[in-house]
Amino acid sequence: MIRNKQIVSTGAMKNSNLPLILSFGLISQFLTSVGAKELNNLEGRAEGLFKGEEIPDVNWMSNDIVNFTWGLTGVDNFENLMFSRLAITVSSSYTASSSHFYSLPPGKKFVWIRRHLILAPLHKLRHNNPWMVNCGSKIRLHLGTLPSRIHFIYLFLYILSNVLYCTLALPWNGSIGPEGKFRAPTKASLVAEFRGRTGVMATVNMIPLFVCMVRNNWIGDAVQVNFDTWNLFHRWIGRIVALESFAHMGAWTVNKIDQSGWSGVGEAYKISPFLQVGLMAEIALALIAVASASPLRHANYEFFLSLHQILVIFFMVGVYWHLVIDQLPQITYANITIAIWVLDRVMRIFWILRWNVKMKGGKVSCNVAEVIPLKGANAVRVSVELVRPWDFKPGQHAYIYIPRIGWWQSHPFSIAWASTEQELHRLSMPPLPVYHRELVTTQAPKTKTTMHFVIAKHSGFTKKLYDAAARANNGNDDEKGEVAPLQVVGMFEGPYGGHHSFDSYGTTIFVAGGVGITHGIGYVKHLLHGYNKGTAATQRIKLVWVVRSVDNIEWVADWLEEILQMPNVRQVVEVDVYITQPNEAAHTSSWSGRGGVVKLYTGRPDFDIIVEKAVKRQVGAMAVNVCGGGAVSDSVRAAARKYVDVSSIDFSEESFSW
Repeated sequence: MIRNKQIVSTGAMKNSNLPLILSFGLISQFLTSVGAKELNNLEGRAEGLFKGEEIPDVNWMSNDIVNFTWGLTGVDNFENLMFSRLAITVSSSYTASSSHFYSLPPGKKFVWIRRHLILAPLHKLRHNNPWMVNCGSKIRLHLGTLPSRIHFIYLFLYILSNVLYCTLALPWNGSIGPEGKFRAPTKASLVAEFRGRTGVMATVNMIPLFVCMVRNNWIGDAVQVNFDTWNLFHRWIGRIVALESFAHMGAWTVNKIDQSGWSGVGEAYKISPFLQVGLMAEIALALIAVASASPLRHANYEFFLSLHQILVIFFMVGVYWHLVIDQLPQITYANITIAIWVLDRVMRIFWILRWNVKMKGGKVSCNVAEVIPLKGANAVRVSVELVRPWDFKPGQHAYIYIPRIGWWQSHPFSIAWASTEQELHRLSMPPLPVYHRELVTTQAPKTKTTMHFVIAKHSGFTKKLYDAAARANNGNDDEKGEVAPLQVVGMFEGPYGGHHSFDSYGTTIFVAGGVGITHGIGYVKHLLHGYNKGTAATQRIKLVWVVRSVDNIEWVADWLEEILQMPNVRQVVEVDVYITQPNEAAHTSSWSGRGGVVKLYTGRPDFDIIVEKAVKRQVGAMAVNVCGGGAVSDSVRAAARKYVDVSSIDFSEESFSW
């Protein structure tokens, strides 16, 4: 096993000749000292390769295929041995001091691209923080968020390609007819061509529209694009489909009016099923476009979601029959779109049944979720015990169904923690030395997995959930630890996401705002475990948590305490908690200085200073990850951008913007 201090983070590539020189030197040294010896001793080791088995009497020079079906016959053993020895030599030759190479920034051109395109917001510093307009003392309109510059470029090119195909590429100078005769351009022919192109593109764009919508997005898993980005593209492609559909209908209307006036338009709709189902799809799409406007969508998201799903069904039915009735070739695109939607629904049902429903002895059992109101703020902890064991991966999220609270609706939440039944028993045991705890954990079989979520109270589903848990605890004394969990049928769909891996970074900063701690705390445990086992390049982990009250620490107190009990935590982990609304308890909290790791501060953090200090102490490449409100995310993004030309820094954020 290679010790963890010898592993170097390789989070970014460097524009330097040093790796090339190092490789040539190692290859030359290897060939000189090992190559000849391996060739001379290859035949002598043959008996050892068979581990006592009798070596068949074979003509080694024969081309009989039987000779190439066992042992090492035909295998270029020298090159295989050379490559494996080279890989081991390169890996084990790194030291902690040599990781400084990986902390250096890449070339100037790439730094400029990352600072001004990849990481930059579209306008100044604002990206994830929504634009709000006050309308009176109690009404605030949510106008949405701005895409980043790189996302804006993608969207602009996508929209531009659609516009050019439907307008500039029209046969303005005439076209060749089916009999090879030239056809001069007329208003009617150009409008008809425009109608065809907008209709085709609206149908084609339905495929990426639904790809961006589905939860089981294999493309997203392959390219490791997060939920927020897919949702952004889903909204904009939906607007493109709506505009092209309206243009398609408008172009038909123009020619029909020129032919027989408005009365002819009305008469055509009365007698043509083809036009009737098309009109149904247009009306459904128009309602979707209106209801999807950011102020209306955020005013009551749960109502919007239910309405949206119903209208999408009407839209798809209308489009499908519009294409089938006239046997249009674009039916293929509609079939693909429907197949994507159906496959996603089937997979969602599969995940729900797999993790939540179990049949034993002819009886069907379902998961029961425990909901506990948390001390100090409007939040609850939801624990769902799965019917089958599952390995937790940090950064993942899942959708929670609680029929008693939200009927058929589901909502995404980050998975804060996962524990097995044995781990839960271990937490209730008296403290043991570290090696004893490791022994207990290693020997105990994993039978059941419990997923834990921390959910803040907002409106709609989360408000109903918090109120129900609070009512279940009326009369209990929180100070004495009297908590009666609300037990309800709860189902877990997922997991999804978890694309970010920070194992190859020497220095990692996690910033959390409020319940955003659920995203980062799992990574801290995972990376510290990797450090102790020598399976990650991690050398330093810093967790920055911004909360309103010191009581909010109790949300994750038991999980944080478990991390503090892990080996080498003081050498690797720093936890800074910033309390924005301090009280007397903030100055007397037992968490201040806990384990030599946790530090409490009052006020808001200066992320520029936090990142600057981390850069000065940086080991290897550095990753900065944030999960919190829009203002926190934008501030951390701005701080990371400042130092991309000083150090090797990668930035990522986790959010569920709607």
